[in-house]
Amino acid sequence: RSFMDFSIYMFNLILQSAEKIKTYEELTFTDNFMFVRILTSRKDLCIEILELLLDVRIKDLTIPEYEKTLDVRYDSKSIRLDLYAEDDEHTVYDVEMQVQDEAALPERSRYYHSVMDMEQLQKGESYEKLKNTYVIFIMKNGMGKGYDLPVYTYRYQCQEDQSRYLNDRTWTVIVNADCRDEGLSEEMKAFLYYVRNDHIPEGNNGLVSKIDEALREAKEHRKWRMEYMTFEEELRRQKNIWRKEALEEGKAIGLMEGRILQTIEIYRTEINLDDDAIVQRLMDRFSLSKSQAEQYVSDKTAAL
Repeated sequence: RSFMDFSIYMFNLILQSAEKIKTYEELTFTDNFMFVRILTSRKDLCIEILELLLDVRIKDLTIPEYEKTLDVRYDSKSIRLDLYAEDDEHTVYDVEMQVQDEAALPERSRYYHSVMDMEQLQKGESYEKLKNTYVIFIMKNGMGKGYDLPVYTYRYQCQEDQSRYLNDRTWTVIVNADCRDEGLSEEMKAFLYYVRNDHIPEGNNGLVSKIDEALREAKEHRKWRMEYMTFEEELRRQKNIWRKEALEEGKAIGLMEGRILQTIEIYRTEINLDDDAIVQRLMDRFSLSKSQAEQYVSDKTAAL
């Protein structure tokens, strides 16, 4: 890593270490703990949200457990789904509240779909028994510059003839809470506003009012409060472990940075190598890519 990489790494470490753990009273609907417990206990709200986001009609919904864990092989990465549900037409839904930005969201969607499919089939069963499957990410902070629509639905499409789809009956839906309001229904506007701001827009008495009322009731739920206290303590413990591990990694990176820069100094002042030769030697000695080695040489030059 370059000086800049290391500085950014340590800066992010400090920010994340200082991030405050919310008390139970401070939790909002978009916090994972509340999101999962409210929607797994309130099937009616879950149905209304799915109907709003997907523009479908659902008669009934089965929610087997909150934060369903799928672990198809002992040696594979297990996943914990925020909200896993199946409707009366045997369509399966996974709904994830995404509060922090995540660069690997497409790969995460791909893995979720694959594991959910493996969960559905027993050995020897026909692929035709696979169910319609939706993986839905609700992006609290939006999708970034250039994404202005409220919902983006992704399917496999033929590149040579874009009128044709693979029709594998899987959909990835990304809900963009930070979108333009033009053309949206009042219900959709209110829901996205609520997700984005954690409070009801003025004058709205629809779905978000029901969600907010469920949140107030959840704050009085003694069992959930005790669960969160246990969760909060475990989170603090894990955070301390993570902080120590990250600091150790930071020290190791710093030591490696020092060795590389000291080596560049020796190559320049004692062996009189030019920059191209130094880059090649750094690549060989420290197993760096050419761009990494060039960046170290550039950083060292700038520091002179």
